[in-house]
Amino acid sequence: MEKFSSLDDEDKKNYINYMQTARDTYNQLEYAKKKGREEGLQKGLEKGLQQGRREIAVNMLRNGLSFQTICDCTGLSAEEITKLQSEA
Repeated sequence: MEKFSSLDDEDKKNYINYMQTARDTYNQLEYAKKKGREEGLQKGLEKGLQQGRREIAVNMLRNGLSFQTICDCTGLSAEEITKLQSEA
């Protein structure tokens, strides 16, 4: 603080502007990191749910349930279930 008070008015303005820019940059980076984590978490949850639906569909195929029943219960398309049939 002692150094700040020894600055002339122009240097004080420049210093304050620099500090505001640094703070804004920091806040922008923190916001971007937060949004990135949120988006990553959302994508991970969606991927996990999709994988769970596929595993359930495979188990249903193994138990001899019809394609239509599996589609209705899992929300997967008939095409997806056909692909999973090789895993059953």
